[in-house]
This record gives sequence, structure tokens and C-alpha cells, in this order.
Amino acid sequence: MAAEVIFSVYVVLDDSCLAPGLFAAAAAAASDGGATVLQFRSKKLCDAERLSAIREILEVTVERGVPLLVNDRADLALASGADGVHLGAGDIPIEVARRLLGPDAIIGGTAHSIEEAVLAEKKGADYISAGCIFTSVTKPALAPAGPGLIEGIAGAVSVPVVAIGGITPENARTAIEAGAGGVVSVSYVWNSPDWRKAVAELAAAVQRQREEGNVSREALFLDSQGEE
Repeated sequence: MAAEVIFSVYVVLDDSCLAPGLFAAAAAAASDGGATVLQFRSKKLCDAERLSAIREILEVTVERGVPLLVNDRADLALASGADGVHLGAGDIPIEVARRLLGPDAIIGGTAHSIEEAVLAEKKGADYISAGCIFTSVTKPALAPAGPGLIEGIAGAVSVPVVAIGGITPENARTAIEAGAGGVVSVSYVWNSPDWRKAVAELAAAVQRQREEGNVSREALFLDSQGEE
């Protein structure tokens, strides 16, 4: 990954939540609301439809300077000119995707444990998506691991960690406090009546927690100095 990427608010454009004709509008709303990374995830469309959708989204994201990743499919990321790919345990190996997409591509790995996160980083992942942290509407069968998983992974890897699973503005701050560099949202944004506003609320929650965390760390440092 040549350029530094900010993973504060990472929004997934999922065809289980969005109709195909809405991808570009959804990408624009999320980007304008403060999303710093977008991902396209499709379990329903055929490959031709997926490629077309990715290209439509790229017209929005390139203009706004927001990276677009493709879930699972390194081949579609390469064919479309997307910025990278996000890979799970059953997908093409991270090191193979790196050879296919090159050193500048953004490649993420999913981790449900510290061991999986460490292995993903070792294989070349640029960031780790850790979850499911809270109860997820998108994947209800997954038991929530809680913020302790974030804390453990963040302490074990050197790449950014993002929290996924049931993220809302209320619990996003808990994830950041636990050590996440950012949060991933799917259903919270697309189930909201105002997509842009929903992303903006997540961004504000992340920023508030970062500011409060900085203040707390500064106060702790000053206390440790003692009186002169």
C-alpha cells in the first residue's frame, strides 16, 4: 500500500441492502457524509453486473478521493481498477492477491481472533477488519465478541484495525476506545432514512472519542510528571 489510508469510517455498499441502481447515489452520500473508505460487496449479482456496479461507484469515488475496495474478488478489483480488495478466510490468499494487484493495492483481511489477525498481517494485509464486535443485523448468526477482541488484536498487530459488526454512533466510541483505528458500517447506514447524515453521525462519534482519548492521555502524561 503506497499511499496512507485513513480508516476512520469505512462503509460497505452491500447488495443485500441496496438495489443495483442505487450504488452510485449511495457512494456519493457516504463519501459526502465523511466515509474515508468504501467497499463494494455483492452476493446476488452476476460478475458482469458486479463489474458494471464497481465502475459506476468508481466514477463517484475517484472524483471525491475515497478509496474503493472490492469484497472477496481480487479479479474484479483488477479488472475494474478499484483501489484494492478485502479478503476473508475462504477467499484467494492475501499473498496471491498482492502478486496479482501489486504493491500499491490496499488489501484487507478479516479476523475473528488474535491469531487470525497476526497471520493476516504476516501474509501482507494492510489493515485488519475485526469482528463481529456487537450484535450484527447483517450477520445475526455470529456471536458478538465485544470490544475485548479489538483491544487484543490492536495490541498484537502493527497495521490499522477496524471494528465491524453492529456499529452505531453510540458504540463506535467504545470500539475506538478499545484501540480500533476506525469503524465499519453496513446496515446502520443503509437502514437510515438519510444515508449522508448516518455516516456523518458515525464520523462525529469517532472524532469525539479520538479527541477525548487524546485529552485523557495528555492528562495521564502530565500526572505522571508530578510537581516540580
